Amino acid sequence: FGEEIMDEEQWQDSIDAWKLSFLVPLIEKVLPNQNNPVEFQAKISNFLKSAINGNFLSSEDVVLPPIVRLNRFLVKQMCEHPTSEIFDDLKQTITNYCLLIQQVEEPSDTVKYFLLDVVKVFKNPIEMLRLLALKWLSLDDTYLLKQCAIDPEFKMILLVAIYLERFDLDENCVELATNLWGLLRFIEIPEMHSSILNETIHHEDFVQSETAEVIRELASEFPELINVFFNGLFDFYKKYLIIVPEETDNVGRMVKPAYDPIIERIGISKALIRLADIIPLNMTQKFVEEIGEKLNEHDGRVHSNLRSAAIVVIKRHGQQCIGTLLPYLETKLTNAPKTEDGDHIRQGLVVLMGTLGMYLGNEPNRVVQIFKTLIEALSTPSESVQRSVANCLPGLVGFIETESIETLEQLLHIMEVSDNYGDRRGAAYGIAAIVRGLRACVIVDVNLLKKIENMVTSKSNANQRESALLIMELLFVIMGHESEPFMPGFIPYLLLTYGDNNAAVRKATADAGSGLMAALSPYGAK
Repeated sequence: FGEEIMDEEQWQDSIDAWKLSFLVPLIEKVLPNQNNPVEFQAKISNFLKSAINGNFLSSEDVVLPPIVRLNRFLVKQMCEHPTSEIFDDLKQTITNYCLLIQQVEEPSDTVKYFLLDVVKVFKNPIEMLRLLALKWLSLDDTYLLKQCAIDPEFKMILLVAIYLERFDLDENCVELATNLWGLLRFIEIPEMHSSILNETIHHEDFVQSETAEVIRELASEFPELINVFFNGLFDFYKKYLIIVPEETDNVGRMVKPAYDPIIERIGISKALIRLADIIPLNMTQKFVEEIGEKLNEHDGRVHSNLRSAAIVVIKRHGQQCIGTLLPYLETKLTNAPKTEDGDHIRQGLVVLMGTLGMYLGNEPNRVVQIFKTLIEALSTPSESVQRSVANCLPGLVGFIETESIETLEQLLHIMEVSDNYGDRRGAAYGIAAIVRGLRACVIVDVNLLKKIENMVTSKSNANQRESALLIMELLFVIMGHESEPFMPGFIPYLLLTYGDNNAAVRKATADAGSGLMAALSPYGAK
């Protein structure tokens, strides 16, 4: 093999399609073998670059199964080894082949499968490869038009693939895909929706993201698809909520472990966020209820995406739907089970309620109703729920200052008298959130610093000392750099309690100290 085909002077006069076809199985064995010297692989790749050429191959030769098979193999090789030293030679070989395809008069099934392999490269996470695939297809625009004219199935695959590429994260890919879309004279059609929906569960993150954008775009173009995508995405979610059981062989040995389709649900939830942006008013209640039923989702990324989708809808239509949304959210929150799943549900619901309240500034009674519900949720012994409540409160308290100050006094009382750590930590979250929402003026109104001082210096009550430190920690965490004015007054108490004889107080001191350091700006450090 080596001596006969590597001597350029010998093979240039004698090579033809049939001889090249004979070598294909050997090339498929030799080229992927990484144990072969680089020089040897380079000779093969250089040979291929010269052999796939109009001087040696006629338009009839281009469609021969072995020649097509060779080029399909080279595309696969490039995708598997994008950093190979022979990559440029293989790239030129495929480019040469695509130029030859353009000369083929009648569409061929063999070439179609090569082109479909090129289309699959659009799903490769390496931008350079996607760009190459678009360039190769652009060289074959005339052939593609002929293939599309006789093969509706191929046309739909190509239509969807290029449409998705128009929303690629890489600008160069977008430009080439848009140009190719124009060359092929493609237009958006609603029939694409089924194929696009299937792309939401692709395992590549970038494919999921571009599919989400495409769903929004296509549904905007064809509003009748909003309901189709709505039902399709939620049906998909139910399907991929089921854990795939492990596979075993005939003697019971595990062949494939059980699989939780989290990646698929991430893709579905991303699409729901973008669909939410165009959900009409009359579907708002249904959309929020569908999300509400799925807030027991255990994966944090999916849960966050589902919550974000509902937030988008509430921001757009919440004020018009307050009469039905608020009772639904309150009932759902009240009935949430006291389990870990229940905590996931509560965490999501309090965020949705807080978002709803932010758009009701001209309806203070409604805001108070939501505010009280959120304050009650602070007693949930779940850090994630309490943190979610604290993130919502600052946006509400400005509308109801009087009620907020009264609640702040009540929360401070809980900090002074409660023996329950969960209640006190929740109250500390609430205090920090209200202070952040009302700004520094409230500190003077409720004499906050003096009350913290009284608690932290209590010699007989370790719970009060711990409570004071919890307030300090969460002021730092919730307010960030805005808490710097309090820091000089708090530092002596932190130094005092680092050596406390109570372990819980010492831990609270360490947590507060960490919060202080995280909140300290470079300017504050000076």
